[in-house]
Amino acid sequence: KLPFTLPTIEFLPCWVYMVQLASGERKAYLVEPSLDVNQYKKFNDNQGNVYTSRAVPLVRQTRQKPTFGLGTLLEVIEESDEESEESNIESAINKEREQATEEEVDQSDILQAFSCWTHKVASRRRYLVCDLQGTYVDNLLVRGEYRLTDPVIHTNDIAQEEIRRRFRIQSNNADIRERFGRTDRGQQGIDDFFSTHKCSRLCRMLGGRRLC
Repeated sequence: KLPFTLPTIEFLPCWVYMVQLASGERKAYLVEPSLDVNQYKKFNDNQGNVYTSRAVPLVRQTRQKPTFGLGTLLEVIEESDEESEESNIESAINKEREQATEEEVDQSDILQAFSCWTHKVASRRRYLVCDLQGTYVDNLLVRGEYRLTDPVIHTNDIAQEEIRRRFRIQSNNADIRERFGRTDRGQQGIDDFFSTHKCSRLCRMLGGRRLC
């Protein structure tokens, strides 16, 4: 369990609409929810570049706040004088203040750790999700939210062979990386990411020290 409450990451859902024109021609349109262009940012790309941005607070998770029932409070009052009673109340307040302890990291650090996690943990070093872009939204809850669009997925040779077997693709057929689009640069894309990426504390928390 992570000691921080991290922002959530959501990729926008998308749909393909097939439209038949009056001429009889059919066209396909890719549609997704719109994002605020004023808040839109590119956090990393598929060439290994990283774009920094403002810091994001990470709220440290501590033990559950102490709760005091009426009976407990009466016992405290009966067993202590007025001075010790005030000390107990002040101690409880201080414990609640500790709940708000915060640390900050750059927005790009969080998404860099996410890209690293997709490769080393989620896909067991077969895929890498990068070219992360979209918006970061603060909300009324403790955590913020990334809303991302148009990612790139790089696949290595093992993943490509698995796709060949799964879909019965002959080796001499067209490049199977087209499954993830022309931006899938294979192992070279993965290598470019890690040529500039240095695993952070977040990476180690997400994937374990043995992976970084």
